[in-house]
Amino acid sequence: MTLKKTLRERHRRLVFGRAVRSLRRSLRAGGAVDTELDALIYGWNNDGWSASRELMQEVLRCACRTQGAILECGSGLTTLLLGLVAERTRSSVCSLEHDAFWTERVQRAMASYGVTAVDVRLGALRSFGDYSWYSVAPDTLPCDIALVVCDGPPADTPGGRYGLLPMLRPRLAPGCTILLDDAMRPGEQRVLERWERELGTRRIVEGSEKPFARITVR
Repeated sequence: MTLKKTLRERHRRLVFGRAVRSLRRSLRAGGAVDTELDALIYGWNNDGWSASRELMQEVLRCACRTQGAILECGSGLTTLLLGLVAERTRSSVCSLEHDAFWTERVQRAMASYGVTAVDVRLGALRSFGDYSWYSVAPDTLPCDIALVVCDGPPADTPGGRYGLLPMLRPRLAPGCTILLDDAMRPGEQRVLERWERELGTRRIVEGSEKPFARITVR
């Protein structure tokens, strides 16, 4: 690693640590929840694969007013954000992840900043017929999930992210909000169409930078 790259990485860690502490103070004081997002995205440095700023804003807003358990499909920076919110709201957060390396990175980051309100579950993707989903037993997850942040599995997974509904619908509370990232990709469009038919509801697409969809469980 070159000296320039080393210094940049140190700077990212410094900025990220300051932003986490600032967000935690703001949440505890009931202040703004999105003032540090740019610094957090810069510091996390996921090569453009992190959720968009707009989605993170909505995740924070929804999590702050959610009464009930929160489920995340695909871990990352949003996992840390949900954990910080859960410290204040006393919600339970469970994050499903199929990649062992990524699971370790997220868990290491949460340990570094004392975020303990998230249970990250590692589960390889397994085929369930026309779709694949995390090999985490549904009956080990909360039964009153009020918010789902769905940014996984990856786009090349058979069935995309459709498996959320057939696998976990009995555990989604009435009125549960599902936020689906990458809403304009063809795969996610197909998933949304299936969810709409099965739930008897309609999506709302938000965000201009990288649109995401909101769908409500009746």
